[in-house]
Amino acid sequence: EWWRIITGLTLHADIVHVVGNTLIGGVFIHFICKMLGSGTGFSLVFLSGILGNAINVLIRGDNHLSVGFSTAVFGAIGLLSGLRIRKGYYKPIILPFGAAFALLAILGAEGERTDLGAHLWGLGVGMILGFLVVRHKKWFQRIITIKIQTMLLVALFAMILASWRIALQS
Repeated sequence: EWWRIITGLTLHADIVHVVGNTLIGGVFIHFICKMLGSGTGFSLVFLSGILGNAINVLIRGDNHLSVGFSTAVFGAIGLLSGLRIRKGYYKPIILPFGAAFALLAILGAEGERTDLGAHLWGLGVGMILGFLVVRHKKWFQRIITIKIQTMLLVALFAMILASWRIALQS
């Protein structure tokens, strides 16, 4: 049931969960979309959440249930950290990673229903994706056209809707 790693990102346990993910995630996603464009930004944030959930399920087993956008929020934090990595000595690498893990410790490691595994994997995947964007900067600069950004957003929403359609039919 592969669609669960996608639909789970759109489900929340309660209003506090929704508001927290919206406020915290909104700030990080805003900066990502400003740098990469809305289509690329939202797609990479969702991809980090999807892959983070997938890794978490592979490690914890098929019976594990995860709900909420927080895996993608930590993916956004990881993306921003990965985007800050520069060539050079240890500081350009250690500082972004340290900041990301500090936010994980403060925001995503405590609570009765907190899924630390999903948060950690979302963060890790986000860091890798951010690093890949930096490594392939010229290619990503070419796709920041309105047409491609719009196509990425439409494809992302189509994937979410298709996942929900499959979930509701099964």
